Amino acid sequence: MSRRWPILLALTLAVGGAGAWWTVRSQVWTWQAERAMRAGRWNDAWDLSQKLLARDSEDGLAHMAMAGALSARGEFHVALTQLRLVAGDSSWASRAARREGEILLLLDRASEAETALRRCVDLCPRDSEDSIVSRILLVKIYRWLGRQFDAMSLLEYLYRDGETSGDVATRVASLVQMFLVEYGEHDPKARATMLRRFVANDPQYVAARVALAQQEFPNGDLGSALQELQLCLQASPQDVECRQYLLEYGLHVAGAEPRSLEPLLDGWPAERRGFQYYRLLGELRLRQERLDDAISAFRDANKIRPDQIGVRHQHGMALMRQGRETEANQELRRTEELRRALDYERVKRLFDGIPKHIEMGRVGSADAPMLRRLGSFYEEIGRRDLTQRWLREADRLKSGHR
Repeated sequence: MSRRWPILLALTLAVGGAGAWWTVRSQVWTWQAERAMRAGRWNDAWDLSQKLLARDSEDGLAHMAMAGALSARGEFHVALTQLRLVAGDSSWASRAARREGEILLLLDRASEAETALRRCVDLCPRDSEDSIVSRILLVKIYRWLGRQFDAMSLLEYLYRDGETSGDVATRVASLVQMFLVEYGEHDPKARATMLRRFVANDPQYVAARVALAQQEFPNGDLGSALQELQLCLQASPQDVECRQYLLEYGLHVAGAEPRSLEPLLDGWPAERRGFQYYRLLGELRLRQERLDDAISAFRDANKIRPDQIGVRHQHGMALMRQGRETEANQELRRTEELRRALDYERVKRLFDGIPKHIEMGRVGSADAPMLRRLGSFYEEIGRRDLTQRWLREADRLKSGHR
């Protein structure tokens, strides 16, 4: 018995030593793989991912490294397979979701990209790079789709989240993106091309089908665009943009009987009754000669977006038809003031003055004057709620408070 003890002790130490060596070796590979990924050395990342996966087939970093190497070779579909092998409870889950969304968007699979990017936002801290990039891409998708309501709702949520957390970068980035959503514009041809790709990759993607039909109204086959919108509404009755475009077609193109358009307004989800709903309600009531109701609807629309020239003009004309000349003239004067304030070249200069680093969540005291200029712009167009936010953030940055 006494002879066996030295042997057993030697075996135990040998096994323990081998285990410790293997653990250290794996940690070194992990560290090397992370460095290779950051440096874009994808051949090294590929070799290291193979070693890590041989040790643990569920290693999240290894799947990320392999996906990065595959992406660098242009093998995006195989890279997606690797990214989807990263477990939901892995520390790499949010990065995998973001990268999945980026690749899907690169492949024009916007509906799947939206799902992946939303998953990333849910998984990671609000001030992380993954969260910031995912939110920017989501807003970009919504802008392509013409989903201003969704974009603004997301940005409003993020701004309030930044207020709760005291994160000035999140707040300022959200405000800048709000400005881009409301006053930015896309090249119509480029947007139509992008939307056709979205639909080609997912024929059931109602949001893209609706946006494409609306985009082709001015120059395309009106009958086919109308039929497409009607099919989309059947597939997704809650789609407010589809209702909006059908109402605009009926009011401005087809000259439809107002009564036939009522169901489109009645079915508008209550929680999404914003500016577009009240604008179209006012136009419909104006067509029906129900001036009191039209004026009330236009007033509600103006409360939400006091900077909309067309609605203010219609409101003024409706007041004039009622004989309320003083109020009408005030409204029409305000229309002309807004027309000057929203001059295209002026707004473009404001766009050009926004540093790119702000959108990426980096902000400093040197950005305060730019925030103040945008605050003054919002004050001039009557957006008091946003004016206060812009000026408050400018003052905080200038004084060093967060």
